Amino acid sequence: MSQRVASSRRATKQARRKGAKSGRATTGARKAPPKTVELQKQLADALERQTASSEVLRIISSSPGELAPVFQAILKHAIRI
Repeated sequence: MSQRVASSRRATKQARRKGAKSGRATTGARKAPPKTVELQKQLADALERQTASSEVLRIISSSPGELAPVFQAILKHAIRI
């Protein structure tokens, strides 16, 4: 076996070991880290709260003297969130 082939095989083995040590898969799809998943969920929840607040404020501004539509909107969004 030539020295060039042997060195190439060593490099391949080392690369495989490094991949295994780092916990990274060399093939296939990777999963998102648990912290990333949790942060995405928190972001989605915050966006939903902000959207609900925005809709309630829009209804308040469109019906300045009427309380019934405002309370209905608050109840609707409180149940959703």
